[in-house]
Amino acid sequence: MNYLSKESICKISTILIFLLFSKICEGQITAASSGNWSSPSTWVGGIVPGDGDVVIINTPNNVTISVAETHNANITGSGILTVQNVLSINSNITISVSTLNNIIEITGTGTKTYNSGVTINNTNGTFGGGEHILSNGAILNSITSTIISSTTLTNHGVFNLQSGNVSGTSNNTFFVNESDGIVNVNAPGTNLWTNLNFTNKGSFNKVSNTITRFNNNFGTGTFINDVGVTLSIAAGQEIQFLNTATLNGTISNSGILSFNALCTLNGSLVNNGTWNITSAPTINLGSAISGTGILNVNNSFAIPYDITFNFNTINNLSEIIGTGKKTYSSGVTINNTNGTLGGGGTYFIQWRYFKLNYFTIISSTTLTNHGVF
Repeated sequence: MNYLSKESICKISTILIFLLFSKICEGQITAASSGNWSSPSTWVGGIVPGDGDVVIINTPNNVTISVAETHNANITGSGILTVQNVLSINSNITISVSTLNNIIEITGTGTKTYNSGVTINNTNGTFGGGEHILSNGAILNSITSTIISSTTLTNHGVFNLQSGNVSGTSNNTFFVNESDGIVNVNAPGTNLWTNLNFTNKGSFNKVSNTITRFNNNFGTGTFINDVGVTLSIAAGQEIQFLNTATLNGTISNSGILSFNALCTLNGSLVNNGTWNITSAPTINLGSAISGTGILNVNNSFAIPYDITFNFNTINNLSEIIGTGKKTYSSGVTINNTNGTLGGGGTYFIQWRYFKLNYFTIISSTTLTNHGVF
């Protein structure tokens, strides 16, 4: 049996200690001052962070990505990271700095998780590639516009659209507002949510006098309001669905709700504002319609199931059809200007207060009158 000499053992021990110490030191790089990420002078010891490192940026330091970089490092600390060029991340990482200024693009195939306590100021910045997860307690302020390209943005935190639009670049673009997520739309004027598959499972709040339009130039994007979720439109606010929408849960409208595309209402609608039908919506079984607002029918409105209308005014300029029984409650006024009550089924007018103005064309159906015709 061969034995190692004392000298050999000492050499091996020294090498092991050195490797162990190097491994401990490797992976934790701290910013010494504000500066460019790629500059050694920015970092303690002059070591620029590499893949797998834990990068610490503490107050008052602001580290800037000024040239295109590819990094797969976890980033933490109380300081600021500013992305002024393309930052590619191809591994699953977490970002925990206090402030992230996204001015150009954060992309890559990896999952980017923005932890609680992070505030992202997104000024014309792009979130591209993989998945971007905004954790509960994180805030994303879209200063001008947010562009989400071929990726998924999952919101568990707070997304503030302060101005501009939210847009994707393909059908493979998803925005998921989770049950603990909040979307606040403060953008003045008209804001567009375009080329997105948007699923709302949380809170979607319009907090200023704006018009929000959901549109998709590719034709397959959709807006989905999840089961059990209330989508509220306050007085003075307006939401327009220019592409396909599936509205589950409860839609509470005190402002203006416009269907400009094929929309399906599976849940309930409380309309105390104005509901505009300029597309061909479908009311599915289990839907409930209530409220004291106004309904403007400017396109074929198909109702296959029994529905009661309690609205103050229904302006029928097109066609209310379907095989279901449509009951118009006491106090409803229908202004039927060359409109059609047709398509089968029964139109049931409750006693005394029903008023029908102008012309009525009734095709292949039954109109039962207990009011005033």
